[in-house]
Amino acid sequence: MTQPYIASVDDEGETAMLLFSGTFSHAIRKGPLLAAGEGVRQDRDSREAITPRTPTPAQREPSQHVLDVTRSLLGLAAPPLYARVDLLTAADGSPVLIELQPPSRACSCRSPAVAAERFVDAVLALV
Repeated sequence: MTQPYIASVDDEGETAMLLFSGTFSHAIRKGPLLAAGEGVRQDRDSREAITPRTPTPAQREPSQHVLDVTRSLLGLAAPPLYARVDLLTAADGSPVLIELQPPSRACSCRSPAVAAERFVDAVLALV
């Protein structure tokens, strides 16, 4: 995968939107893995700083839209149990989708406690 450099990653970091059963749960900030001018490092994953983030309405709407379009394209009858939508901020202030994938930290200790409850509720709704 290749991505163009978007300057906001250095200051704002990424905003990861986490959705359970198609419903927004919470967001996290994923800080930059590399310092400005730094090349690829072997220890980059151990340096990632993840903190809670309150997303803007401008970030929430496209996250839901991306998930809805993906569901439609894949012909899914129901939204996926979980999804993570990663966004950066473009120079004009608009959100830019950089990644859509199942979350690796949906209920990690860095997520709000209520996120684990939301995830359990989403699982129980399927059974």
